[in-house]
Amino acid sequence: SDNQLISLWLHGKSRHSQRAYRADVQRLLAALQKPLAEITLSELQQFADSLTELSANSQKRALSSVKSLLSFAHKLGYTRFNVGAALKAPAAKHTLAERILTEAEVHAMIALAPHKRDQLLLRILYASAGRVSEVCALKWADVQPNGDSGQLTLFGKGGKTRAVRLSQATWQVLQAYRQGAPSSSPVFVSQKHGPLDASQVHRIVRAAAQRAGIAGNVSPHWLRHSHAS
Repeated sequence: SDNQLISLWLHGKSRHSQRAYRADVQRLLAALQKPLAEITLSELQQFADSLTELSANSQKRALSSVKSLLSFAHKLGYTRFNVGAALKAPAAKHTLAERILTEAEVHAMIALAPHKRDQLLLRILYASAGRVSEVCALKWADVQPNGDSGQLTLFGKGGKTRAVRLSQATWQVLQAYRQGAPSSSPVFVSQKHGPLDASQVHRIVRAAAQRAGIAGNVSPHWLRHSHAS
């Protein structure tokens, strides 16, 4: 069935990706009211034209999700043709430059955070260029010495593992924060004593940006872009 196919297609993707992709596909099915195997290219183009209330980036993501599912369905032999192959996704405005913080802005966000946990969280997001899911999943077992400093082992998108070397200063702050926590414990603990989730991290970053007087809908990904720059 379509639902079984969608579950197979989503298998192995992160919870965040699964939620976003499933919403995109449900938008398509709700609009066309017919099984995937019966969708024509003309109907798919009409669906694309109906997304004008979304931003260009959201349109591109929605259509990319639909194209990926239809390609997967064709590879499995679930559909005779891959009608999504001929569909062109709209070009999205390149806004990376608008999402890069200056070094002074990052320092201000860290310095003005009211709690040591949040200060360290902001510092690690910036220093590691880690994705939210990677940093939320960090346990103390993933924090290891390396020469005169240390490193983090991040497990993230696409099932890839990477080691990130930290500066001596960041390593010292991280070690001082641990205070004997066991290896199995999350590095960043919520008030409910579990690991922080992505929504909490987004709120912490947004509040830090507001305290520092930074305009825009600042998210953890801004720190990742800023590190790369």
